[in-house]
Amino acid sequence: MKIGIVGLGYWGKIILNNLLDLGHKDVVLCDTKEVLSGLNLQKRFKYETSYERLRCDKVFVLTPVETHYEICNYFLNQGVDVFCEKVLTADIESASALYDLADKRGCNLFVDWIFTFNNEVNILKRMYQDGILGKIKHACMSRQNFGPVRYDVDARYDLSSHDVSILFHIFEQPLKSMSWKNYKRDKESTKEDSALGILHFQDYSAILNASWKHPVKDRRCFFECEKVCVEWDDATQDLSLSWIESPPSNLEEYYTTGASPLHNSISAFLDPGRNFNYTRQKILTLDTIGALNSW
Repeated sequence: MKIGIVGLGYWGKIILNNLLDLGHKDVVLCDTKEVLSGLNLQKRFKYETSYERLRCDKVFVLTPVETHYEICNYFLNQGVDVFCEKVLTADIESASALYDLADKRGCNLFVDWIFTFNNEVNILKRMYQDGILGKIKHACMSRQNFGPVRYDVDARYDLSSHDVSILFHIFEQPLKSMSWKNYKRDKESTKEDSALGILHFQDYSAILNASWKHPVKDRRCFFECEKVCVEWDDATQDLSLSWIESPPSNLEEYYTTGASPLHNSISAFLDPGRNFNYTRQKILTLDTIGALNSW
């Protein structure tokens, strides 16, 4: 299986290293000659400077968001399975068009919602589905740190998209209304580097706070449920549950360990034997893009 990578920026280099960790060596790279020369990768890998000359069985599209539609459209038309960095596109219409094309060409279109492969997130999802947590009442999520700075999308699409995808993934409730406030903490930022969001779902509301211009790393999520208050710290992977009454006796059954979320994500895309639910991820993608757009 020949794997292509289009875009060797911040996330592209991480994807490449993880592919190598997983034993995938037949990788061909695509970026400008200046980028590839600067990374000193040309002697180790085959490369192209135009994605239209890239020949591969599966491709990772890790480029600025405004280029996703054009590049994904090209590879899907060639019958190539596509792994695209989130967000797929900035609007539902173009995202839906890409999914329609994937169906027409018999390809898989995979969007890298990495937290849907996070062990602690999926522990909470199983607990919620089994009624261990009770109904969700409120959520408060903070995703702040000093960089890396994005120049193609604002903090809402870059950071808050993670938290929105987590909410849809765990609780699977329709969004009723939302409001967003984008702003700059640094007047020199080329995009709004901070965002506040209030989202009202069927049974609960969520407050989201995101910024890449914050002096400390804060990745905490709080979920108030009927039976328990949950705190999950993404920075430390600590999961703390404060029970209103005695915790259930079978709680230890839900605590499992697993591979890194990115390894899980990559393997789900590359390994057809994992029976990944592309239909569910399509719904998650379109719901998340819809929630990020102002109504």
